[in-house]
Amino acid sequence: MIYGCGSMGGRIANLAGRAGHDVVLAGRSRDRLAVEAVRLKVPWRSADPRNPAGLDAMLAHVDVVVNTAGPFSNTAPGIMRACIRNGCHYVDLSNESNTFQDAWSLDDDARAAGASIVPGAGFGTVAAEALAAHVLGRIRHADSVTLVRTSGGGPGTPGVKATVRELLARPGAGMRHGQWITRGHRLSFCELPEGARAIVPVALGDAFAIARATGIPNVAAYASTTINMGWAKILIPTARVLGRAARVLPGPITRHRSQADCMSEADTRLWLRASNPPGDTATSCLYGETGSGIAAETALRAAQALLLQAPPGTYTAGQLLGHARISQLPGTHIVDF
Repeated sequence: MIYGCGSMGGRIANLAGRAGHDVVLAGRSRDRLAVEAVRLKVPWRSADPRNPAGLDAMLAHVDVVVNTAGPFSNTAPGIMRACIRNGCHYVDLSNESNTFQDAWSLDDDARAAGASIVPGAGFGTVAAEALAAHVLGRIRHADSVTLVRTSGGGPGTPGVKATVRELLARPGAGMRHGQWITRGHRLSFCELPEGARAIVPVALGDAFAIARATGIPNVAAYASTTINMGWAKILIPTARVLGRAARVLPGPITRHRSQADCMSEADTRLWLRASNPPGDTATSCLYGETGSGIAAETALRAAQALLLQAPPGTYTAGQLLGHARISQLPGTHIVDF
């Protein structure tokens, strides 16, 4: 089952159909679902993610749900719990840290039900896990990781924009001494391959996933911006206010060229530095040219892995698929510094 009938849901449904899987399209909007289901030539079901009884009926005879409907803080909690109640497996494309925290709070329940919960099976988190595994292989006894995400200038999908607004509405957060803590809004500078850039702390699921998959106790995630530090101090707090407003106000919100532009496009670069207590460092960049295409492929791989052999409990996509496999994502390459 593909939950969400946007561009990503349609892409995954197409890929799954070509791979020979029985596909059901699902979501909240019955009118839109009916149109998309005809286009994709698949059956459809509708349920609101806040309606447990509706979700239980929707999941009848379903083996795996791939949730593509963001912001995932609105859809993931209800669907994950419904999957556990109904003994089916769950995959999503979230990069929202609160989704990851919620998923791990359900680990015991998922194990008892024989269900697998895999948040973050899209491009961003999977690529971050792959890059972290690569860099940590270049340094001994690392205890800190810093990740900076940079993106190009193309438009994001509506679902990605909704997720960006959700991230903007929250202060930055990351792992410190093994605990998830708020990092606030304080800007920093970082020397990236293109030069010094202002970077913004963000509560990305990347940081949570890297910490879970590797055991590294200190993981921080940032988004870079081309705005100089002076303007960044003005515009980025404004963008955060707009992000909070977007959750309660109808209609489009004007996007400033700030954190949102660093996270919502398909072409993405991830910069990652690992360090150890003696002060040694290792740094690499992962370049991805077709993020949305990779996201669809990766989500399908995760769903297929669960169909073949599903380990009960909550896992990152890297733990499920194996870092050697995801380090060879199509359309990506890694450069060491």
